[in-house]
Amino acid sequence: MKYLTDEMLNKYIDNELSAEENEIIIKILKNSTVDKTKFTELKKINEGLKKITPLKTSLNFTSDFMKRLRLITIRNKKQKRFIIFISSILVVPIIALSGIALYEVIKKSIVSAKEIPIIKDFSFNTSFITKGFENVFTPDKISFLGISLSLVIFILLFFLIEEIRKTKHRLSKIR
Repeated sequence: MKYLTDEMLNKYIDNELSAEENEIIIKILKNSTVDKTKFTELKKINEGLKKITPLKTSLNFTSDFMKRLRLITIRNKKQKRFIIFISSILVVPIIALSGIALYEVIKKSIVSAKEIPIIKDFSFNTSFITKGFENVFTPDKISFLGISLSLVIFILLFFLIEEIRKTKHRLSKIR
């Protein structure tokens, strides 16, 4: 048995067939339960689609969309720059501290090397380096570093919160 295609049934529903084709389809629908079921489903779908009203867009839809898109890209670029800025501010003190520590260790080793003509013992060398780092990270220097890093972090948080507030304000104007 030959079944009707969806395309034929849709043309029948939309009255796009000739009188002869309409009669053939009506006969097939009377004799075939499969085609009749398919026809009723397609008719329900067609009626449902006719009930849907198309969305009406404003005349400025494209320009508004492009403005939003531009703001999103600008915001993403600013966020990337801000993350790089914050990470560089946090990395610079770490590099500076490491440089100071290395300088102190080298300075002490040069002074000690003049006092001890030949340094042969490996355990002496490692303990000497450790003590050099211990001298750099004394409580006074660490507390100063902690206070200065806390100040930098508070300043960065202020700018971060301010930037988020400004971005939300700009986005609310567009919507």
